[in-house]
Amino acid sequence: MLVHILGDARTISEAKVKVYEKHRRDLKILKDMVRNHLSREDYKEIFAVTDEKKNNYCAYIGMTKSHNKKVPLAGKGCSREEFYAFLKKEVVDRIEEKSVTEMLSQEIELGTFLPKQVCKENGVIPYQLQEVELLKIVKNAGEYLPFLKENGDKIQNILTFRIPYYVGPLNVVKEADHSFAWAKRKSGEPVYP
Repeated sequence: MLVHILGDARTISEAKVKVYEKHRRDLKILKDMVRNHLSREDYKEIFAVTDEKKNNYCAYIGMTKSHNKKVPLAGKGCSREEFYAFLKKEVVDRIEEKSVTEMLSQEIELGTFLPKQVCKENGVIPYQLQEVELLKIVKNAGEYLPFLKENGDKIQNILTFRIPYYVGPLNVVKEADHSFAWAKRKSGEPVYP
């Protein structure tokens, strides 16, 4: 899974820039396809926010434009699979020239069409890779933001601090509910590195 996220990129940032560029290219292709082969109403149905629940592009990315500002959609999001099913039904099946939709169909089948930056696959990125990038950021930005250089070790500790699994839960529990916690809290203060 990590190889899938990084691809041929050396860093997470480089990989995420490539994902962003691919999403931009795919969106342009989709918009051109819909403009050239479907009606204006179909274009609005695919790319505009509606009151009813639709698995269109706005629901897929979870955002809409309101007065030239991006605004999150409240509870109207959809998954990648729902969006792909919507595209198959509204675009692929309705365009008669199959040579036009061949690339779109292939990418939908592979699950690589319109990739998003924030997705559940990001959970497989180990913190060690994030630590390498964090250290580069602190080093580069520390040249013109001296407080970053001064607090670089503290920033790194925040990322790398892990409470061992054998310590047990650290949440404040009632006296009667100590069944899973062997450590007894002396105060309700947060735990810091």
